[in-house]
Amino acid sequence: MFRYAGVKFEDHRISRNEWPKIKPTTPTGKIPILEIDKKILVESGAIYRFLGSEFNLRPKSTWNNAQMESAVEYYNDFRDEIRPYFRLMAGLTDEGDKEKLYHEIFIPASNRVFKRYCGIINASKSGFLADEGFSWGDFVIAEKVVSLKNMDSDFGKRFPEIVDYQERVHNIDKISDYVKNRKFSII
Repeated sequence: MFRYAGVKFEDHRISRNEWPKIKPTTPTGKIPILEIDKKILVESGAIYRFLGSEFNLRPKSTWNNAQMESAVEYYNDFRDEIRPYFRLMAGLTDEGDKEKLYHEIFIPASNRVFKRYCGIINASKSGFLADEGFSWGDFVIAEKVVSLKNMDSDFGKRFPEIVDYQERVHNIDKISDYVKNRKFSII
């Protein structure tokens, strides 16, 4: 979002090795953390909404904004549902049967959720989450799709419309170079 808005920023990534030392110094024991003028903001959703307001990336219509935010929240429910599979794939745990979790949790949940996302995007006048056009929610969902493509080699085959949407977001002029050249982070 900073790139899109043309605002300089420092993208500080923390390695898994660094995290145990840094965690106790954070306000909530979690990341991400946004620091602006020595003020700290925590929690992803709060950061997205703040930057969306700051950078005019919210639909002007309160209804359209609520619909876009609803789409983002829907992903959060999906994330919670697939957590056992996600944690295993991210290397955060070694508990669970990968194939069983994939077929019994991930596949049914992703089929249901991304069918709905296809409907939202196809019904939108803009081709993005909000009828009014590109919003902060599109940044969020596009990034989630990248993570899912990394976890599921068949994701693009199963959801080509969603991958097209993600690529449309990432090919926006103001951010395409950043997306191509950014630092890679493992969760």
